[in-house]
Amino acid sequence: MKIHVILLAAGNSRRFGSNKLLSLVEGKPMYSHLTEKIEKIAESLPIGEKVLVTQYEEIFESMKKARWTVVRNDAPEEGVSWSIRLGIQSILGKIRKGDAVSFFVCDQPFLKMETIVSFLSGYVASGKGIGCLTYKEQWGNPVVFSEVYLKELLSLSGDVGGKKVMKQQLQDTFFGEAASRQELEDMDYAPGSKMCEHTDVWKIKQGDPVFFGSLCDAVGILPGRDKIISVVGAGGKTTTCYRLAKELALLGQKVIVTTTTHMWKSTEDFVEWNAESEYGSSTDFFRDFAERLERKRILTVGVSCENGKICGIPSESYETLCSLADVLIVEADGAKGKDIKIPAAHEPVIFPGTDIVIGVLGYPAVGHSIEEAGFRPEMLAAFLRKGTEEKIKWEDLLYIAGSDEGLKKNVKGSYKVLINRVPAGRFPDGGPEEIIFCEQIGTVSEKTIEQIRN
Repeated sequence: MKIHVILLAAGNSRRFGSNKLLSLVEGKPMYSHLTEKIEKIAESLPIGEKVLVTQYEEIFESMKKARWTVVRNDAPEEGVSWSIRLGIQSILGKIRKGDAVSFFVCDQPFLKMETIVSFLSGYVASGKGIGCLTYKEQWGNPVVFSEVYLKELLSLSGDVGGKKVMKQQLQDTFFGEAASRQELEDMDYAPGSKMCEHTDVWKIKQGDPVFFGSLCDAVGILPGRDKIISVVGAGGKTTTCYRLAKELALLGQKVIVTTTTHMWKSTEDFVEWNAESEYGSSTDFFRDFAERLERKRILTVGVSCENGKICGIPSESYETLCSLADVLIVEADGAKGKDIKIPAAHEPVIFPGTDIVIGVLGYPAVGHSIEEAGFRPEMLAAFLRKGTEEKIKWEDLLYIAGSDEGLKKNVKGSYKVLINRVPAGRFPDGGPEEIIFCEQIGTVSEKTIEQIRN
């Protein structure tokens, strides 16, 4: 039996800002960490063909000189399934009965050689047809498949990997364990750059959790494309706004946080929108505003009102406000601190031209009565066709999140659902795969990648 190795190195590195596979990690190109480890484990394991699939000329030429089978992927936009297919097809004639094919990704430079050896050895000893490296509840890479599964792998399409096949064959799957979560992390941000600390943001794909390093990644926000983000619902709207703002600021964006209803007044970096008179002229006000935003990267803008809150700026100033920032994040609903709500007739107040609407609900509402957890409990009870004393179920959150009379009300563009404050290790069943879960949305820190990992 031989274990053939296919390394996938064809991603576009959008979040990294440059070709991350050529960036230096501990003094050498990121991709070479895995290629060197594969070369070394071949001395102790029955490694067969070694294949690397890439779109990058420099990597192509380098690995060709190293006597690897190198396959050029000229269509990375076709998704990971295309790279898988190209890799398998390049060695199809050399795969024998009883062989296996393993798949690695080249942006996991911290995957240890001893972990790879232990995982592949454990796979062989298990007698299973599929293997997957994990850390606790998280499935990761590498994965390995017996040759009997090649037909199914070749039939994959789009941005879907081998775990779709694995999910259908769990009884035939060996799970190896990495020593730390860091080993499974792919590097989506440049070394030394500031980023947001991993705080357990995930989605459920094919019944299993897929973790994200940032809320922006989970939502699918692309700086430069998505200009206006409106946040509605209950159970964490304000913290969601500021979490997104901090992540985007760390990516170099100038962010304004505001509201179309009411929100708590920020204790720092707040700008009173009707303060032009203090400057003598609007020209002075906007010059100072632009300089401050350039320096701070995040400003909260609004008009002060009672009880420590702010309300939105006049609608005639919306266009001006948008012109001042790279991204505008808007709290567009109110719930007075409750975890669950449905909108009244005048709600939500989605900002004109919004690119993405995020509907937020608090998971702690589940198991509590509508009276306890709900905003405007009588209205919520009528919507759910329950009494106010009845307990809220997970299915109720799904219903509210997916209803055009619930959080999807008045939504015209892209819509995402965020369930906040889900207990660690709990993965609710049911609902669309695009639902985003978070253990604690307010957790974020400005650290470099090295500080987080150390």
